[in-house]
Amino acid sequence: MNKIISAHPVGAGLKIFQNDPEIKIHDDVLYIPRIPGPHDSNYGIYDSYGRLVQTAGPRRGWPNFSLGQSQSSSISPSSSYPRATENSYFYGGHIGTHFGHFLTETLPRFWCAPHWYLNKKIICHSGDTIEKLFSVSWIKEIFEMIGLVKEQFIIFDRPTTVISLLIPGASFEENHFSHRQFAEFCNKLGRKYAIDLGISDPIFLSREKFKSAMRTIEGEEEITSILRNKGFRIVYPETLSIREQMGLFCSDRLTSGFVGSAFHNSIFCSSPRGLALCYGNSYSTNFWLMDQVNDANIQYFSTPTLLLKNSPRVGVPAEFTVDNPMDVANLVIDYYEEKSVLKKENEKINYGKKEGPYLIKTKFNSFLQIDRQLGKIHAGSGVGPRIHKIFAYVFDSQWIELFTLGGDVLSMDQLDSVSDTLNFKMQISQNEKTFSLKHPVTSRFVSTTPDGVVECNREYARAWEQFLLISANQN
Repeated sequence: MNKIISAHPVGAGLKIFQNDPEIKIHDDVLYIPRIPGPHDSNYGIYDSYGRLVQTAGPRRGWPNFSLGQSQSSSISPSSSYPRATENSYFYGGHIGTHFGHFLTETLPRFWCAPHWYLNKKIICHSGDTIEKLFSVSWIKEIFEMIGLVKEQFIIFDRPTTVISLLIPGASFEENHFSHRQFAEFCNKLGRKYAIDLGISDPIFLSREKFKSAMRTIEGEEEITSILRNKGFRIVYPETLSIREQMGLFCSDRLTSGFVGSAFHNSIFCSSPRGLALCYGNSYSTNFWLMDQVNDANIQYFSTPTLLLKNSPRVGVPAEFTVDNPMDVANLVIDYYEEKSVLKKENEKINYGKKEGPYLIKTKFNSFLQIDRQLGKIHAGSGVGPRIHKIFAYVFDSQWIELFTLGGDVLSMDQLDSVSDTLNFKMQISQNEKTFSLKHPVTSRFVSTTPDGVVECNREYARAWEQFLLISANQN
């Protein structure tokens, strides 16, 4: 069997909040509708100055960005535009028919207490009509669970002025943050509406009957055949009702499968347990964010012998094939039987033999340092009142701790950690003269570029990922 490799979320700036999102009322805003199609930069909620109301639009990632929307209105707000008939509305965000994005983009708007929205009309944006949205059974059912019906929703078909619009902050933002309230809200829905499948055997969620526009997996039917013979129940999520899907993780049994939107159902169950097979060594940070606020115990692994056969692009799904289905099935079986010994490197340094302090020299004869304005690590040879060198201690010739003498809070591009010390695993090169810095959580290497950019996003350690230790006492 191939070596078992854990998969890691790759992203930076991920944030977990214990407090509730803000709820704000915006007066005299301009609603510009969305037109059908994947790209429309004109739509959104704009204030009386013509500026995009940031909390009203879909946003993603870090550095944070609006999803295709213009920061300034394409038309100047004017009292000449039609005025909405109600004095006050609730903003329900963007609504689409993709299951995963509905759970991560639309549902997070409705975390607040029902009294905020039950007595109001709900304005939303969509590339579809209200009729089409509510013809999708699971959209209709989820809204009914929170007390909402089709007649409460409004999509204006032209620019419209709204006197007062209540905009709840999102409790989850894709690839960026999650509030604990999002998990509490979804857990409450799960406790009230989820249907237990009545299955005590371990479950494998199969995609083999799902017509995905994102990816196909050749050989999955052989995996499910092996697992079925070993006592696993094979479940096809798209054949279940929404209430049955909400209950997929609401049990002590193991729920496994190829990672995808079905795994977002874990948010409806407190402390879910599962195993997710990934399409490489990384997976979407959306799953990580949900797991963190939901106290989940879901492990993510790179799928053994999984190969990409084509070059996916817009309109062309990724085509994967499993070269050895038995290896994949054995990973799932061994994990369930707790026979796999999976070594998990500790995020914290094992404080043994301590050496240093050192400076860290790059391939380009520059040194790691910061400008105190931001505290972000870069490579350079500059001097000045704001420039502070990065120092390092080495522990047991295995771990390295980065810091400044002034105790600055450090950050790095493509690294989620922000702290006055940053810890990495040292990987010594074959010539034993240089080393690379490997992050213990993401398994990504720190890299420098000729122009001084330092980021932690490389899958392999090559020339630009090599460093030298220089005694701080000699420099």
